[in-house]
Amino acid sequence: MILAVSFNTTEDISAAVPVFEHGAVLRTDQITSYPGGKALNAARALSILGSKVFLTGICGSESLQRLENFCAQYGIKASMETAQGSNRICLIINESEKHSETVINSESSFPAPGKPAALVLKKIQAQSKKSSFVLFSGSLPSGLPADFYAKAIEKISDRKKVMIDASGRYLFHAIKAGPGIVKINLKELEDAFSVNLKSMAKLEKFAALLSSKYKIWLFIVTLGESGAMIYSSGKHTYHPPCAVKNIVSPVGSGDAFAAGLLYGLSNNMGIAQSAKWANAAAAANLSSKGACFFTKEDVLNYL
Repeated sequence: MILAVSFNTTEDISAAVPVFEHGAVLRTDQITSYPGGKALNAARALSILGSKVFLTGICGSESLQRLENFCAQYGIKASMETAQGSNRICLIINESEKHSETVINSESSFPAPGKPAALVLKKIQAQSKKSSFVLFSGSLPSGLPADFYAKAIEKISDRKKVMIDASGRYLFHAIKAGPGIVKINLKELEDAFSVNLKSMAKLEKFAALLSSKYKIWLFIVTLGESGAMIYSSGKHTYHPPCAVKNIVSPVGSGDAFAAGLLYGLSNNMGIAQSAKWANAAAAANLSSKGACFFTKEDVLNYL
């Protein structure tokens, strides 16, 4: 089983238009909404691939029933703690002619999120003992301190199985707790540590430095069209992406990559083969509408 933790769950609203025009009235027949957030996206992708997934975290009380029904539809066991109100809105504008997305995230406004968060920490401590991997992904509610991920990671006895997929100050603090796996894109890494890593030599050196300092055994940096760089056991390896002819939507591709990687690792495939699953899942996501709504057959085709 893989444990996924979503502290800042969303309600995603995705609208597709040929081209977005400022100041214009646009019409579309392609508007969908669904419970989202990075950890939930990855949990759904993992379940689609065939993993057993347990989802916990914080959910707005007014959004809980919808989230539970959605998770049940995808075979995800969910046990969320509730905070008063609704999940924050994430608006996704998909420009089909440009193959690009504009994402507008709102901040959560849960009152006293620390109370349900404390209950989630207890679930993490209990469920992590039964899990092959634990995924922390996304941002945190505005009412929680930026170092809360570190506190959550510290609840897990075997930190080698912890993956953190977060950015900015959340990663900056979380990495100090020694998660075994870090997955991040290049821009997020640069922003989190205020560094310039435009050359591969600088990137490799920085990945090795962080891995050594914080006991990270697997450090993954996704590079967009250049695939991914992975540092492990003193070696840097590069893993090219799959070629995707018809890109539909890039949103959620990082979550699909994380899911593919954990799927491979949890099935004892090794780093190189797990990276192939990660890139195949990301490609399948690029070819589908919304975040992580592909099929396993789509992933196998790219694999």
